[in-house]
Amino acid sequence: MTDKWTQQKIGVFLVAESLIARQGAHSMMSQQEDIEVVGEAGGANEVLSVVDDIPPGTVVVQAVPPGGSFELVHRLREISPEISVIVLAEYEDDNGLFQAIVARASAFLTKETTTEQLLVAIRRVANGEQLVGKNILNRPGVALRILERFQQLSSTTKGLEPLVAPLSPTEEEVLHLIASGNSTEAIASYLNINQQRLGGYITSTLHKLDINERTHNAALSLLAGKSY
Repeated sequence: MTDKWTQQKIGVFLVAESLIARQGAHSMMSQQEDIEVVGEAGGANEVLSVVDDIPPGTVVVQAVPPGGSFELVHRLREISPEISVIVLAEYEDDNGLFQAIVARASAFLTKETTTEQLLVAIRRVANGEQLVGKNILNRPGVALRILERFQQLSSTTKGLEPLVAPLSPTEEEVLHLIASGNSTEAIASYLNINQQRLGGYITSTLHKLDINERTHNAALSLLAGKSY
């Protein structure tokens, strides 16, 4: 069966403050038969001013500087859920990764990422994969923050229990095991599952986190007397 990305070109929208970086990425991606750069911008305001013209299914690649905001990722995913966002960060720190997850980024890469790795990530994200989960497996601090976030969301969505997606016992155990510093191999062995199944638990956990974040935001909007 032909892969999705070989049937039509993947639209990519580049976001980076550096014009040189955008030009370099544009040139590199233009050499790919299955990828087409459909736009570029230097910052969030430029992107949001043309967001209605960005085709569904587009993969936004955003370079986030150290200490930068992930608000654009959140806004794009709220405005157009069919747009995916790959974050390119300077380095993989726990706070940046956690913020990217909460903002619903599809992948979190760093400046150490090779050109080939970026291209593979674009193709996989365009095919509907959520790659950000793999970053959690070796980040105990991020796993702990996700557990804490579920607890916070649970306490702020009282009365909306039918709309909240709780962690299953195994999903919670996986997060606790990662947060305790166990390796991927050790966790898979302890739970008597393969690593693919372990990754599936992380994916389902992030899906539930997404649901609960949106429920939380809707509750806040209702309390503020706004339409959502």
